[in-house]
Amino acid sequence: MNLKILLGAVIILVLVLALPMVMNVMRGPAVSQAPPQAAAPVAPLPPPPPPEPVPPVPAEALNLPVVYAPPPRTAPQYEQRQSAPSGPPLTAETLVGTAWEVVTPYGPAVIELGPNGQATASHSLVGAVPGKWSVNGTKVTASASFMGQSMSVNAEIKGSTLKVQGQNIRRIR
Repeated sequence: MNLKILLGAVIILVLVLALPMVMNVMRGPAVSQAPPQAAAPVAPLPPPPPPEPVPPVPAEALNLPVVYAPPPRTAPQYEQRQSAPSGPPLTAETLVGTAWEVVTPYGPAVIELGPNGQATASHSLVGAVPGKWSVNGTKVTASASFMGQSMSVNAEIKGSTLKVQGQNIRRIR
């Protein structure tokens, strides 16, 4: 390393550190202040007197807004019936080409039922996975395997819907 650069850096460092002390000495002694004297202990102030009680105001003198109670709930004039699932009852033939959304522990999955027992399970984490499905009476079984893991759904046909453990499966198409 260059000796001139090193010497210049040391001089600048000494000036920066010494400059505040030199300026303090040149300014002169500060105005001396008398040393603080110990003050005599003072007794604490007494607590303030309690507030005066407010006389009660008659209700007529207050201008309060009038609050009305909501009207009682009545039965709706026209009852809306829950629409029954439309379409023919589900069979092995009518299930071909349908797609169902099943809730899994890893989020919703869509199962598409194709011809000849072929199925495709789609999930946002793994994409589309081939599988198979079958119908035995009112029981529908769909299964797929991915990375050594096998998932299967056992549903029951109830009219034109499928139920898994008593809950409807949402039909997509």
